[in-house]
Amino acid sequence: MLGGIGAMITGSALAGSASGEEHGNDEESGSGNTLGTDGRRTTYEGTLNENDKRDTYSFEAVAGEGIELGMTVRNLAPGRDARMTLVDPDGTEIGELPTDNPNRGAYATNAEEPDLGNSVVGGDVAELTGGYCVRVTGADGTVTEPIEYELSIRIVKLDRFDPNEDRESATPLESGETVEGVIAGYDHDWFAVEANEGNEFTTDYEVVREVDLFDQALVLHTPGDETVEIDGSQATVTATESGTYYLHVGPDDQTTAADFLSKESYRLTIDVT
Repeated sequence: MLGGIGAMITGSALAGSASGEEHGNDEESGSGNTLGTDGRRTTYEGTLNENDKRDTYSFEAVAGEGIELGMTVRNLAPGRDARMTLVDPDGTEIGELPTDNPNRGAYATNAEEPDLGNSVVGGDVAELTGGYCVRVTGADGTVTEPIEYELSIRIVKLDRFDPNEDRESATPLESGETVEGVIAGYDHDWFAVEANEGNEFTTDYEVVREVDLFDQALVLHTPGDETVEIDGSQATVTATESGTYYLHVGPDDQTTAADFLSKESYRLTIDVT
């Protein structure tokens, strides 16, 4: 199987501790805590206070791997909300959001909404190989009361085509070629197929392993940048112009924080006749 759910690294839990100072090896910190490159899950415990307003945890990731984050504030109360921020090797803040109510349950706690609980998630696909870091701060950048938290960082394998997160990095497919991939709540898979005007696309999409937490959305993008939603597991579309067509496989617009880290494996074939 080409990168199915079974290929994901489950890893073992490791515990670390933080004193509330800077950790990691970004531009404002020392050597710190390093996750490593073997795909394990690591859990850290830390405390933010008025003097130490940011903790940084650095780790290595390979392009195409999934980065999954979880944070729990143990003493959550108004004034003790925390935020985690994922930063790539170029120093750019990244991190996908759930598509439905993206500000609920992702990246930052909100003690004013007790129904959300005290835990949040986050994640993204590594598009670069190198050193990443997670920064934990007060939700608005300030800390007025001690914030006790637990941070989990997990690296997982997705499929052999990742990172193909946008049109520019789309995976080229031949007509009739069958591929097997993995989609997550934070993952987007793009595929490119050549066609001539009048050709017919037949898209055959099959869920191999279903978690029943979110649905995928399949959207075909034409050379003229028009979009056609693919409805159902098998559909036929007539090419209106010659050029490169792109199929986007991604989470639908109903993903929430609860299913953001869920994954399903799929099998895809596109026939052009």
